[in-house]
Amino acid sequence: MGINIIRDTIELAITISAHSGVPVLFLANPGLAKSTIVSNWAARKGYHLETLIGSRFTQEEILGFQARVEDKSSGESRLELLEPYWYRSIVRHVFLHGTQFVKKQERRDVLFFVPDYAAVPVRFKQFQAAFA
Repeated sequence: MGINIIRDTIELAITISAHSGVPVLFLANPGLAKSTIVSNWAARKGYHLETLIGSRFTQEEILGFQARVEDKSSGESRLELLEPYWYRSIVRHVFLHGTQFVKKQERRDVLFFVPDYAAVPVRFKQFQAAFA
């Protein structure tokens, strides 16, 4: 199987996924240019590409942290979920222009890519399945 067949198949799958809203999962050996193909497709189509390399992060870095936050006026504290970097990045690129929210028709599309899904902690897979 040549690289063009792999490229064409991956690009077709991403295009169908983008139009249908159904996620796609590519399972293949390393070195077949999956990441490069996805990156090139996103750049050509004007998508913001958010890549999460699961083997490089802890479960908390992927799902977010709980932190104790103190209310300065009341002095009471509470636990608050601090969003993970990839989530903040998507919000910043899609919904915000500087500090202002953008109108729906001006929002940018996002491609969320997890190239080493097998290395991602099980808890993230369960979280992701809940939103698929």
